[in-house]
Amino acid sequence: MRLIYRLFKKRKKIFSITQVNRSYTHNPVQSLIQEIKEIDSQIQLTSRAIFEAQIVRLRSLFSNQKNLFMGFQKRIIESSANTSAQWHQSQLIALNHERKKLQIELDKLTGRTWQRRFQNWWQSFVVISMLFISISFLIMGLFAALYLLPILVMLILGFLILNKMRT
Repeated sequence: MRLIYRLFKKRKKIFSITQVNRSYTHNPVQSLIQEIKEIDSQIQLTSRAIFEAQIVRLRSLFSNQKNLFMGFQKRIIESSANTSAQWHQSQLIALNHERKKLQIELDKLTGRTWQRRFQNWWQSFVVISMLFISISFLIMGLFAALYLLPILVMLILGFLILNKMRT
């Protein structure tokens, strides 16, 4: 009977806010901060490598040397620069994802989770509001141009008629 009860019993899906990882030596907050700093330095190196790959690609694209093998060499350099940039971009995405996970864990340990969430919500609200305002100004400008179109046509026609009458 107890076996049947255990099989069909609902499992509680309650998790604690902070999960302590015992693999850290003494202070999990300090070790997380150190890991985030290391990932930030790796992100800087990866961004620099992407920039350098794009520079190599642009140099090969705008080189003016005319040679028998130049087209072949250009294609090889451009394809290798593209593959290098794509690989570095995938590494950069993975590093940013890892940094975000570590930052969330650090926020949970330091008690800044809701402060960060509120800050992210506020930033999203501001960006969406600015986008909405910009689109509404664009639409209002288009409608104003459409309403002024007959007046502008009348002015242009009047100007053309006056020029014809003078000549």
